[in-house]
Amino acid sequence: MPTNIEDKLAAFSAIVINDARERREQLLEQTEREYRERIDKKETELLEGAYNEIQSDIRTIDKSANEQILRAELDAKKRLIVKREEIIAAVMDAAAERLNAFTKSGDYKPWLLKKAEKALNETGEGKKTVYLAPRDMKYSAEIEKLGINITVTETAMPSPEGGLRVLNTDKRVAADYTLSELLSEQKQGFLRESGLSID
Repeated sequence: MPTNIEDKLAAFSAIVINDARERREQLLEQTEREYRERIDKKETELLEGAYNEIQSDIRTIDKSANEQILRAELDAKKRLIVKREEIIAAVMDAAAERLNAFTKSGDYKPWLLKKAEKALNETGEGKKTVYLAPRDMKYSAEIEKLGINITVTETAMPSPEGGLRVLNTDKRVAADYTLSELLSEQKQGFLRESGLSID
Protein backbone atom coordinates (compact mmCIF):
# COMPACT_ATOMS: atom_id res chain seq x y z
CA MET A 1 0.00 0.00 0.00
CA PRO A 2 2.69 2.47 0.82
CA THR A 3 3.93 1.97 -2.69
CA ASN A 4 0.68 3.07 -4.10
CA ILE A 5 0.66 6.24 -2.01
CA GLU A 6 4.26 6.86 -2.91
CA ASP A 7 3.40 6.39 -6.55
CA LYS A 8 0.47 8.73 -6.17
CA LEU A 9 2.64 11.20 -4.31
CA ALA A 10 5.32 10.92 -6.98
CA ALA A 11 2.70 11.35 -9.70
CA PHE A 12 1.18 14.30 -7.86
CA SER A 13 4.62 15.72 -7.30
CA ALA A 14 5.42 15.31 -11.01
CA ILE A 15 2.15 17.05 -11.93
CA VAL A 16 2.85 19.95 -9.54
CA ILE A 17 6.45 20.22 -10.78
CA ASN A 18 5.28 20.13 -14.43
CA ASP A 19 2.60 22.68 -13.66
CA ALA A 20 5.14 24.88 -11.85
CA ARG A 21 7.56 24.47 -14.77
CA GLU A 22 4.85 25.46 -17.27
CA ARG A 23 3.78 28.35 -15.06
CA ARG A 24 7.41 29.42 -14.74
CA GLU A 25 7.88 29.26 -18.54
CA GLN A 26 4.68 31.27 -19.07
CA LEU A 27 5.88 33.87 -16.56
CA LEU A 28 9.29 33.98 -18.21
CA GLU A 29 7.69 34.39 -21.67
CA GLN A 30 5.33 37.07 -20.37
CA THR A 31 8.17 38.87 -18.59
CA GLU A 32 10.36 38.64 -21.70
CA ARG A 33 7.49 39.90 -23.90
CA GLU A 34 6.79 42.82 -21.54
CA TYR A 35 10.51 43.55 -21.36
CA ARG A 36 10.77 43.57 -25.19
CA GLU A 37 7.66 45.77 -25.43
CA ARG A 38 9.13 48.21 -22.93
CA ILE A 39 12.48 48.18 -24.74
CA ASP A 40 10.72 48.67 -28.10
CA LYS A 41 8.59 51.48 -26.66
CA LYS A 42 11.62 53.18 -25.13
CA GLU A 43 13.60 52.68 -28.33
CA THR A 44 10.73 54.21 -30.34
CA GLU A 45 10.55 57.16 -27.94
CA LEU A 46 14.30 57.69 -28.18
CA LEU A 47 14.24 57.38 -31.98
CA GLU A 48 11.32 59.82 -32.23
CA GLY A 49 13.12 62.22 -29.89
CA ALA A 50 16.31 61.93 -31.92
CA TYR A 51 14.35 62.35 -35.17
CA ASN A 52 12.60 65.46 -33.80
CA GLU A 53 15.92 66.88 -32.63
CA ILE A 54 17.50 66.19 -36.01
CA GLN A 55 14.54 67.82 -37.79
CA SER A 56 14.76 70.83 -35.47
CA ASP A 57 18.51 71.10 -36.14
CA ILE A 58 17.90 70.80 -39.88
CA ARG A 59 15.28 73.58 -39.71
CA THR A 60 17.69 75.73 -37.71
CA ILE A 61 20.50 75.06 -40.19
CA ASP A 62 18.17 75.72 -43.15
CA LYS A 63 16.95 78.95 -41.55
CA SER A 64 20.51 80.03 -40.84
CA ALA A 65 21.61 79.13 -44.37
CA ASN A 66 18.61 80.95 -45.86
CA GLU A 67 19.36 84.01 -43.73
CA GLN A 68 22.98 83.96 -44.88
CA ILE A 69 21.92 83.62 -48.51
CA LEU A 70 19.40 86.44 -48.10
CA ARG A 71 22.01 88.67 -46.46
CA ALA A 72 24.46 87.90 -49.27
CA GLU A 73 21.80 88.66 -51.90
CA LEU A 74 20.88 91.95 -50.20
CA ASP A 75 24.54 92.90 -49.90
CA ALA A 76 25.13 92.11 -53.57
CA LYS A 77 22.04 94.10 -54.55
CA LYS A 78 23.21 97.09 -52.49
CA ARG A 79 26.63 96.98 -54.14
CA LEU A 80 24.95 96.66 -57.54
CA ILE A 81 22.74 99.69 -56.81
CA VAL A 82 25.76 101.73 -55.69
CA LYS A 83 27.69 100.74 -58.82
CA ARG A 84 24.65 101.45 -60.99
CA GLU A 85 24.29 104.91 -59.44
CA GLU A 86 28.00 105.58 -60.01
CA ILE A 87 27.67 104.63 -63.70
CA ILE A 88 24.51 106.70 -64.14
CA ALA A 89 26.07 109.69 -62.38
CA ALA A 90 29.20 109.47 -64.54
CA VAL A 91 27.16 109.23 -67.75
CA MET A 92 24.79 112.05 -66.72
CA ASP A 93 27.71 114.28 -65.60
CA ALA A 94 29.38 113.75 -68.97
CA ALA A 95 26.08 114.52 -70.74
CA ALA A 96 25.58 117.66 -68.62
CA GLU A 97 29.09 118.84 -69.52
CA ARG A 98 28.36 118.30 -73.20
CA LEU A 99 25.08 120.21 -72.87
CA ASN A 100 26.87 123.09 -71.15
CA ALA A 101 29.42 123.08 -73.98
CA PHE A 102 26.51 123.05 -76.47
CA THR A 103 25.04 126.22 -74.88
CA LYS A 104 28.31 127.98 -75.72
CA SER A 105 28.40 126.78 -79.32
CA GLY A 106 27.01 128.47 -82.42
CA ASP A 107 24.38 125.73 -82.73
CA TYR A 108 22.67 126.65 -79.45
CA LYS A 109 20.87 129.85 -80.51
CA PRO A 110 19.10 128.27 -83.55
CA TRP A 111 18.17 125.26 -81.43
CA LEU A 112 16.76 127.49 -78.67
CA LEU A 113 14.70 129.56 -81.12
CA LYS A 114 13.39 126.39 -82.79
CA LYS A 115 12.35 124.95 -79.38
CA ALA A 116 10.74 128.27 -78.43
CA GLU A 117 8.65 128.22 -81.61
CA LYS A 118 7.69 124.58 -81.02
CA ALA A 119 6.75 125.22 -77.36
CA LEU A 120 4.68 128.31 -78.30
CA ASN A 121 2.76 126.23 -80.88
CA GLU A 122 2.25 123.32 -78.47
CA THR A 123 0.76 125.50 -75.75
CA GLY A 124 -1.94 126.92 -78.06
CA GLU A 125 -3.60 130.35 -78.19
CA GLY A 126 -3.50 132.70 -75.23
CA LYS A 127 -1.18 134.72 -73.06
CA LYS A 128 2.18 132.99 -72.61
CA THR A 129 5.22 133.35 -70.40
CA VAL A 130 8.56 132.07 -71.61
CA TYR A 131 11.05 131.25 -68.85
CA LEU A 132 14.77 131.47 -69.73
CA ALA A 133 17.96 130.90 -67.79
CA PRO A 134 19.72 134.20 -66.90
CA ARG A 135 22.47 133.58 -69.46
CA ASP A 136 19.85 133.11 -72.22
CA MET A 137 18.07 136.41 -71.60
CA LYS A 138 20.16 137.83 -74.46
CA TYR A 139 17.80 135.92 -76.80
CA SER A 140 14.60 137.34 -75.25
CA ALA A 141 13.94 139.96 -77.96
CA GLU A 142 14.17 137.31 -80.72
CA ILE A 143 11.82 134.98 -78.81
CA GLU A 144 9.28 137.81 -78.25
CA LYS A 145 9.17 138.28 -82.04
CA LEU A 146 7.87 134.69 -82.45
CA GLY A 147 4.31 135.58 -81.39
CA ILE A 148 1.91 137.91 -79.65
CA ASN A 149 1.05 138.00 -75.94
CA ILE A 150 4.50 136.65 -75.04
CA THR A 151 6.35 137.70 -71.93
CA VAL A 152 9.93 136.53 -71.53
CA THR A 153 11.21 136.31 -68.01
CA GLU A 154 14.37 135.17 -66.28
CA THR A 155 14.19 132.16 -63.97
CA ALA A 156 16.61 129.93 -62.10
CA MET A 157 17.05 126.56 -63.75
CA PRO A 158 18.56 123.36 -62.45
CA SER A 159 21.88 122.30 -63.89
CA PRO A 160 22.49 122.07 -66.78
CA GLU A 161 21.12 125.57 -67.35
CA GLY A 162 19.58 126.38 -70.67
CA GLY A 163 16.62 125.70 -72.84
CA LEU A 164 13.24 127.13 -71.98
CA ARG A 165 9.85 126.51 -70.42
CA VAL A 166 6.63 128.01 -71.82
CA LEU A 167 3.45 128.41 -69.78
CA ASN A 168 0.12 129.37 -71.36
CA THR A 169 -1.31 131.32 -68.41
CA ASP A 170 -4.83 131.36 -69.92
CA LYS A 171 -5.10 127.60 -70.48
CA ARG A 172 -2.61 126.42 -67.80
CA VAL A 173 -0.74 124.39 -70.42
CA ALA A 174 3.05 124.10 -70.31
CA ALA A 175 5.84 122.87 -72.55
CA ASP A 176 9.24 122.15 -71.05
CA TYR A 177 12.32 122.20 -73.24
CA THR A 178 14.84 122.97 -70.52
CA LEU A 179 18.14 121.17 -70.82
CA SER A 180 17.63 119.67 -67.36
CA GLU A 181 14.27 118.18 -68.47
CA LEU A 182 15.78 116.86 -71.68
CA LEU A 183 18.63 115.36 -69.66
CA SER A 184 16.11 113.72 -67.30
CA GLU A 185 14.29 112.18 -70.27
CA GLN A 186 17.59 110.94 -71.64
CA LYS A 187 18.39 109.41 -68.25
CA GLN A 188 15.15 107.39 -68.34
CA GLY A 189 15.91 106.28 -71.89
CA PHE A 190 19.46 105.39 -70.88
CA LEU A 191 18.19 103.22 -68.01
CA ARG A 192 15.82 101.37 -70.34
CA GLU A 193 18.39 100.88 -73.10
CA SER A 194 21.44 100.16 -70.95
CA GLY A 195 19.96 97.29 -68.97
CA LEU A 196 20.90 98.99 -65.70
CA SER A 197 17.37 98.71 -64.32
CA ILE A 198 17.20 96.67 -61.12
CA ASP A 199 14.11 94.58 -60.41
